[in-house]
Amino acid sequence: MKTSYLEYYKLILDKVSFDSSIWEKEYHKALSNLSKEEAFVLKQWANNKFFRTDRLLTGQAKRQHDGVSLKPSKRKEVI
Repeated sequence: MKTSYLEYYKLILDKVSFDSSIWEKEYHKALSNLSKEEAFVLKQWANNKFFRTDRLLTGQAKRQHDGVSLKPSKRKEVI
């Protein structure tokens, strides 16, 4: 059975979720290798799976995560 790169990266991110630095590295790699549409789907998946549990990204992975979208979004300023 063939697995898409999107599903492959979801599997990898699930398996390395025990270490945030490895997770960020793999997330960054996935976003750079996937198409814009697939990156958008991965971003939504990551938001639902990991960021609802108070997991935070830092540095370049966060900037890249925030920058991936197909539509411009209105950002809320957090004080």
